[in-house]
Amino acid sequence: MRYSQKAYTQEIPNTKLNKYLLKELCDINPSVDMKEIIKQDKNISFIPMEMLETDGKSFAPLLKKASLHKGFTKFQNDDLLWAKITPCMQNKKSVVVNRLENGIGFGSTEFFVLRSKDSNQTDIHFILQILRTNLVVEQAKLHFKGSAGQQRVPKEFLENLQIPLPPLQIQKEMVENIEQKTSQISKMSQERITLQNNIESKLQKMF
Repeated sequence: MRYSQKAYTQEIPNTKLNKYLLKELCDINPSVDMKEIIKQDKNISFIPMEMLETDGKSFAPLLKKASLHKGFTKFQNDDLLWAKITPCMQNKKSVVVNRLENGIGFGSTEFFVLRSKDSNQTDIHFILQILRTNLVVEQAKLHFKGSAGQQRVPKEFLENLQIPLPPLQIQKEMVENIEQKTSQISKMSQERITLQNNIESKLQKMF
């Protein structure tokens, strides 16, 4: 089945910014040179879907021999992983990977991998925040393909997603602000849990 570009061109409203197709800013599922790593029989990072959290920053890689990479999705430091299958996509399982063993990793075939074509133009962390917005998630759901329980977002959706792109410095400032606010929310959530536990403990002592 052929996909028309018009059908997959999505817009994030902002008339004041230049917009680009995501495929103009990022390589999607780029290649990774693993020949030397395999030759040296080195370990690299392995990230199955279950080891990726939904907070946009946490993942717990395992270690596996690079020679075991066949049949998996390959990536390297500073690549963006974005889950394409339901319900992981709706749960926003996505992250920019870093500190990979020997700089390279492989993992679930249900990841799309994105790599910035020009780091002087596009901050991959900014792209991550765009792809984690409810707007993009809801748009992606409209283009699911496959049977119930095994529905996936097609590559064409990401390729033709329109991205409003501010100057690089503004991108970085926006990412920093988002991460600060997210950290504050996380801290407040933990404080709430601690307070609830303390109340529960005091109530139990009354019995």
